[in-house]
Amino acid sequence: MRFAASKGFWAEKLGVGDFYYELAVQIVEVCLSTNHINGGVMTVDELRNRLMRSRSTSKREAIS
Repeated sequence: MRFAASKGFWAEKLGVGDFYYELAVQIVEVCLSTNHINGGVMTVDELRNRLMRSRSTSKREAIS
């Protein structure tokens, strides 16, 4: 599932760059994908692990 919102709109309104916008979208996607398991709520460590796994398959930047 991909959100089709305009990056420019949110970047302008929230003052965030493309990296943080994309990270926020990925976080929402992870939470939505686990909604049936945990209600979309998880620890930051679990979220980070899931993001790292999804990024390793798509060869994106690592999250530190």
